[in-house]
Amino acid sequence: MRLPPNRLFLTCILAIIWCGGAFAQQPVALNAAVRSQIELLQTEKAARSPVQRKMDSRLVHVVKKQRGERLGAGLEGFEAAIAPG
Repeated sequence: MRLPPNRLFLTCILAIIWCGGAFAQQPVALNAAVRSQIELLQTEKAARSPVQRKMDSRLVHVVKKQRGERLGAGLEGFEAAIAPG
């Protein structure tokens, strides 16, 4: 049996809505170290100049690394992951 296109569309939408709850992600609890690093990155970002705020974060971090500047206390592991181009 073949459904008309509009009925098939409606059936698909209803199936997606009905199954949507099964695919919903549950919030993931972050450990204290990750939360701390996020807070430090947000603090570093808030301290940027107006020009730096318009730049991509990765570019700002690479420039700081090339100049020998630190991102901030507690971000040493993050600095190690920055590869200058």
